[in-house]
Amino acid sequence: MDDVSDALAPPTEWGAVILVRGTITAGAALTDYRFERVAGRLFLTGTEHNRGESNGVAGLRHAIAWDTVADVLSFRSLAEWAAWQEGGRAGDNPF
Repeated sequence: MDDVSDALAPPTEWGAVILVRGTITAGAALTDYRFERVAGRLFLTGTEHNRGESNGVAGLRHAIAWDTVADVLSFRSLAEWAAWQEGGRAGDNPF
């Protein structure tokens, strides 16, 4: 194991986009995600799509400590996630 980072594959049933909700973060929609181990701690990293352009973090790489994650919702595409964001939440269950 590398002391700096070990890339780990996420479950194959996860879609192209995942929405991660945790005990610390309100929610992060990630693409190009993977697990990485840094200094012995497991993180889920990916490109963020859930933040508004106005705060300057949309499109940046994010790392969320896996031990703070409460839920992971999986979507097949950004379009599916966007539709869910705009009102499909009560309908289809993304799990």
